[in-house]
Amino acid sequence: MASAAAVLGAGAAESVLPASPNWYCSRCSDASQDGHLFGFAARHSVCLLEVRPTAPTFYGELIGHTERVSGFTFCPYPGQHYYCASSSDDGAVKIWNVQTLTVMMEHTLHQNTISALHWSPRAKDLIVSGDEKGIVICYWHNRNDSQQFFPEPRTIFSLTCSPHHENLIAIGYKDGIVIVMDISKKGDIVHLKFHSGISPLF
Repeated sequence: MASAAAVLGAGAAESVLPASPNWYCSRCSDASQDGHLFGFAARHSVCLLEVRPTAPTFYGELIGHTERVSGFTFCPYPGQHYYCASSSDDGAVKIWNVQTLTVMMEHTLHQNTISALHWSPRAKDLIVSGDEKGIVICYWHNRNDSQQFFPEPRTIFSLTCSPHHENLIAIGYKDGIVIVMDISKKGDIVHLKFHSGISPLF
Protein backbone atom coordinates (compact mmCIF):
# COMPACT_ATOMS: atom_id res chain seq x y z
CA MET A 1 0.00 0.00 0.00
CA ALA A 2 1.04 3.58 -0.57
CA SER A 3 2.07 5.42 2.58
CA ALA A 4 2.84 8.96 3.59
CA ALA A 5 6.24 7.75 4.78
CA ALA A 6 7.25 7.29 1.16
CA VAL A 7 6.49 10.96 0.58
CA LEU A 8 7.99 12.28 3.80
CA GLY A 9 11.19 10.23 3.76
CA ALA A 10 12.91 7.93 6.21
CA GLY A 11 12.01 8.32 9.86
CA ALA A 12 8.60 9.83 9.18
CA ALA A 13 5.45 8.55 10.84
CA GLU A 14 3.70 6.08 8.56
CA SER A 15 0.11 6.66 7.44
CA VAL A 16 -1.76 4.30 5.13
CA LEU A 17 -4.00 5.70 2.41
CA PRO A 18 -7.42 4.01 2.12
CA ALA A 19 -8.02 1.64 -0.79
CA SER A 20 -9.50 3.24 -3.90
CA PRO A 21 -10.45 2.09 -7.43
CA ASN A 22 -8.29 4.96 -8.70
CA TRP A 23 -5.18 2.94 -7.83
CA TYR A 24 -5.46 1.16 -11.18
CA CYS A 25 -4.81 4.45 -13.01
CA SER A 26 -1.31 5.27 -14.22
CA ARG A 27 -1.03 8.64 -12.47
CA CYS A 28 -3.55 9.19 -9.68
CA SER A 29 -1.30 10.94 -7.14
CA ASP A 30 1.33 13.67 -7.17
CA ALA A 31 3.32 16.00 -4.93
CA SER A 32 3.46 19.76 -5.43
CA GLN A 33 6.64 21.29 -6.79
CA ASP A 34 7.43 22.95 -3.45
CA GLY A 35 6.88 19.69 -1.53
CA HIS A 36 4.13 21.20 0.61
CA LEU A 37 1.15 19.17 -0.63
CA PHE A 38 0.46 15.60 -1.68
CA GLY A 39 -2.72 14.89 -3.64
CA PHE A 40 -4.35 11.57 -4.48
CA ALA A 41 -7.51 10.56 -6.31
CA ALA A 42 -10.24 9.08 -4.11
CA ARG A 43 -13.20 7.96 -6.18
CA HIS A 44 -14.89 11.14 -7.52
CA SER A 45 -12.65 13.69 -5.80
CA VAL A 46 -9.01 14.52 -5.03
CA CYS A 47 -7.80 14.61 -1.43
CA LEU A 48 -4.95 16.95 -0.49
CA LEU A 49 -2.59 16.32 2.41
CA GLU A 50 -0.22 18.87 3.90
CA VAL A 51 3.20 17.25 4.19
CA ARG A 52 4.80 17.71 7.62
CA PRO A 53 7.88 16.27 9.40
CA THR A 54 5.73 14.20 11.77
CA ALA A 55 2.55 13.14 10.01
CA PRO A 56 0.56 14.55 7.08
CA THR A 57 -2.59 16.52 7.88
CA PHE A 58 -5.72 16.92 5.78
CA TYR A 59 -5.53 20.13 3.72
CA GLY A 60 -8.68 19.98 1.61
CA GLU A 61 -10.62 18.22 -1.12
CA LEU A 62 -11.14 19.03 -4.78
CA ILE A 63 -14.79 18.29 -5.50
CA GLY A 64 -16.39 18.67 -8.91
CA HIS A 65 -16.15 15.46 -10.92
CA THR A 66 -19.21 13.21 -11.19
CA GLU A 67 -17.38 9.98 -12.06
CA ARG A 68 -14.12 8.23 -11.09
CA VAL A 69 -11.04 10.47 -11.16
CA SER A 70 -8.63 8.87 -13.65
CA GLY A 71 -5.65 11.21 -13.38
CA PHE A 72 -4.12 13.90 -11.17
CA THR A 73 -1.06 16.09 -11.62
CA PHE A 74 0.36 19.23 -10.03
CA CYS A 75 1.86 21.96 -12.17
CA PRO A 76 5.60 21.26 -11.87
CA TYR A 77 6.59 24.66 -13.25
CA PRO A 78 8.56 26.73 -10.68
CA GLY A 79 6.40 29.27 -8.86
CA GLN A 80 3.08 27.69 -9.91
CA HIS A 81 2.85 24.89 -7.36
CA TYR A 82 -0.68 25.93 -6.36
CA TYR A 83 -2.13 24.80 -9.70
CA CYS A 84 -3.10 21.21 -10.50
CA ALA A 85 -5.20 19.27 -12.98
CA SER A 86 -7.45 16.23 -12.82
CA SER A 87 -9.20 14.02 -15.36
CA SER A 88 -12.25 11.85 -14.88
CA ASP A 89 -14.46 9.24 -16.48
CA ASP A 90 -17.04 12.06 -16.76
CA GLY A 91 -14.98 13.29 -19.73
CA ALA A 92 -13.65 16.47 -18.16
CA VAL A 93 -10.13 17.73 -17.54
CA LYS A 94 -10.29 20.30 -14.75
CA ILE A 95 -7.65 22.84 -13.72
CA TRP A 96 -7.69 23.77 -10.03
CA ASN A 97 -6.29 26.37 -7.67
CA VAL A 98 -5.45 24.52 -4.45
CA GLN A 99 -5.29 27.78 -2.49
CA THR A 100 -9.03 28.25 -3.00
CA LEU A 101 -9.93 24.60 -3.80
CA THR A 102 -11.86 25.81 -6.84
CA VAL A 103 -11.93 25.04 -10.57
CA MET A 104 -10.23 27.69 -12.70
CA MET A 105 -11.24 26.20 -16.05
CA GLU A 106 -11.95 22.89 -17.73
CA HIS A 107 -12.33 21.23 -21.11
CA THR A 108 -14.33 18.28 -22.41
CA LEU A 109 -12.48 17.67 -25.67
CA HIS A 110 -12.21 13.90 -25.26
CA GLN A 111 -14.99 11.75 -26.69
CA ASN A 112 -13.65 8.59 -25.00
CA THR A 113 -12.59 7.57 -21.49
CA ILE A 114 -9.50 9.52 -20.38
CA SER A 115 -6.74 7.18 -19.25
CA ALA A 116 -3.63 9.38 -18.77
CA LEU A 117 -2.78 12.95 -17.77
CA HIS A 118 0.35 15.07 -17.23
CA TRP A 119 1.27 18.74 -16.80
CA SER A 120 4.34 19.76 -18.77
CA PRO A 121 7.34 20.81 -16.64
CA ARG A 122 8.67 22.89 -19.57
CA ALA A 123 5.56 24.69 -20.87
CA LYS A 124 3.75 26.07 -17.85
CA ASP A 125 0.29 26.19 -19.46
CA LEU A 126 0.40 22.85 -21.32
CA ILE A 127 -1.67 19.94 -20.02
CA VAL A 128 -1.59 16.69 -22.02
CA SER A 129 -4.18 13.93 -21.76
CA GLY A 130 -4.77 10.65 -23.57
CA ASP A 131 -7.74 8.31 -23.85
CA GLU A 132 -8.59 4.67 -24.39
CA LYS A 133 -9.01 5.10 -28.17
CA GLY A 134 -5.51 6.55 -28.58
CA ILE A 135 -6.41 10.24 -28.90
CA VAL A 136 -3.93 12.71 -27.35
CA ILE A 137 -5.13 16.23 -26.47
CA CYS A 138 -2.63 19.03 -25.86
CA TYR A 139 -4.36 21.92 -24.08
CA TRP A 140 -2.74 25.32 -23.50
CA HIS A 141 -4.97 26.83 -20.83
CA ASN A 142 -3.54 30.38 -20.89
CA ARG A 143 -4.82 30.90 -24.43
CA ASN A 144 -7.62 28.31 -24.34
CA ASP A 145 -6.11 26.52 -27.32
CA SER A 146 -5.84 22.82 -28.08
CA GLN A 147 -4.37 20.38 -30.56
CA GLN A 148 -5.38 16.77 -31.16
CA PHE A 149 -3.13 13.88 -32.19
CA PHE A 150 -3.85 10.25 -33.07
CA PRO A 151 -0.41 8.61 -33.15
CA GLU A 152 -1.55 5.00 -32.69
CA PRO A 153 -4.98 3.26 -32.67
CA ARG A 154 -4.25 1.71 -29.28
CA THR A 155 -5.33 2.17 -25.67
CA ILE A 156 -3.12 4.73 -23.92
CA PHE A 157 -2.07 3.59 -20.46
CA SER A 158 0.36 6.35 -19.48
CA LEU A 159 2.03 9.46 -20.83
CA THR A 160 4.58 11.96 -19.62
CA CYS A 161 5.95 15.26 -20.91
CA SER A 162 9.70 15.60 -21.30
CA PRO A 163 11.47 17.56 -18.54
CA HIS A 164 14.03 18.70 -21.14
CA HIS A 165 12.11 19.47 -24.36
CA GLU A 166 8.68 21.10 -24.25
CA ASN A 167 7.56 19.53 -27.54
CA LEU A 168 8.35 15.90 -26.68
CA ILE A 169 5.81 13.54 -25.11
CA ALA A 170 6.33 9.86 -24.29
CA ILE A 171 3.28 7.60 -24.51
CA GLY A 172 2.93 4.07 -23.17
CA TYR A 173 0.20 1.81 -24.54
CA LYS A 174 -1.60 -1.04 -22.86
CA ASP A 175 -0.18 -3.59 -25.31
CA GLY A 176 3.44 -2.64 -24.54
CA ILE A 177 4.18 -0.15 -27.33
CA VAL A 178 6.07 3.01 -26.28
CA ILE A 179 6.48 6.03 -28.54
CA VAL A 180 8.00 9.50 -28.30
CA MET A 181 5.97 12.14 -30.15
CA ASP A 182 7.04 15.63 -31.24
CA ILE A 183 3.98 17.89 -31.04
CA SER A 184 5.77 20.69 -32.92
CA LYS A 185 6.17 18.63 -36.10
CA LYS A 186 2.64 17.38 -36.73
CA GLY A 187 3.08 14.45 -34.41
CA ASP A 188 6.35 12.96 -35.68
CA ILE A 189 6.87 9.64 -33.87
CA VAL A 190 9.78 7.53 -32.71
CA HIS A 191 8.95 3.94 -31.68
CA LEU A 192 10.90 2.48 -28.77
CA LYS A 193 11.71 -1.15 -28.03
CA PHE A 194 8.65 -3.33 -27.62
CA HIS A 195 7.51 -4.39 -24.15
CA SER A 196 5.44 -7.49 -23.50
CA GLY A 197 2.80 -5.80 -21.36
CA ILE A 198 1.46 -2.53 -19.98
CA SER A 199 4.00 0.28 -20.26
CA PRO A 200 4.13 2.68 -17.30
CA LEU A 201 6.28 5.80 -17.74
CA PHE A 202 8.19 7.53 -14.99
